[in-house]
Amino acid sequence: MGNPVVHLVGLSVCVIVLLLPGVAMLRGWVPPGFKKRTGGLRLRGIGCLVWFGFAVIGTVLALTVDSADVANTAWLSLLFLGAASSFVIAIKADRADRRARRDEPHGE
Repeated sequence: MGNPVVHLVGLSVCVIVLLLPGVAMLRGWVPPGFKKRTGGLRLRGIGCLVWFGFAVIGTVLALTVDSADVANTAWLSLLFLGAASSFVIAIKADRADRRARRDEPHGE
C-alpha cells in the first residue's frame, strides 16, 4: 500500500498539472506554447481530464485495495486504456489543428 501521504502529494501534483489546465483549456484558455495550435484545444483539455481521472483511480485503488496481483493487473489494464484513449484524443486534436490551419485565410 505504501505511505498514504505520498499518494496524496502525487494526487495534489496531478490536480495542479492536469486538472487546472484541463478545465482552463475547456473554458477557452490558450497556453503560451499553443497560440498557433488552437483548433484542438478543447480536445487537449479533455485529454488532461482523462489522465487526471486515471490518476485519481490509481490513487484510490492504491489506498483502498491491498496490493494483490489482481489489483495490479486491473490497474495496469486501466492505465493502458487511459494511454490508448489519450493517444486517440491527441490524434484528433492534431487533426483539428491541421483543419483549422488549412481553413485559415493566408495573407492578403
